[in-house]
Amino acid sequence: MAGPARKFDLNELAHRTENLVELQVKSPEPTEELLSRLRREEEDARHERTKALIGYLAALVGLGTVCGFCLWIAIGSHSSADDKKWATAILTSIVSLWGGYVAGKSQVAK
Repeated sequence: MAGPARKFDLNELAHRTENLVELQVKSPEPTEELLSRLRREEEDARHERTKALIGYLAALVGLGTVCGFCLWIAIGSHSSADDKKWATAILTSIVSLWGGYVAGKSQVAK
C-alpha cells in the first residue's frame, strides 16, 4: 500500500553539495514497443538456453567417446600393459571428476 505522495523542493536538492541529484522524466513505453522488446528478450533467452544445451550435449558426447575408447583399450585383449595403464588412469580421473561434480552439486542444492 502506497503512502501519501512526498513533495520535493527541487531547488533545495540542487543546491545541496553532499547530494548528487539526477532527475529524469520519461514517458511510458508504447505498448507495441513493450511487446516487441519482451518478444526479443524472450527469443534471446531461448537462444542462450539452446546454446548452453548444445554445448552441454557436445561435452557429454565427447566425454562418452573418450570413456568408450578408454574402456575398449582397458578391456581389450589386444592392448599392451602400458596402454591399459593409461586408459585406466584416464577412466579413474573421469570417474573421480564425475564424483566430485555430483557431490558438489548436492552440496549446493541444500
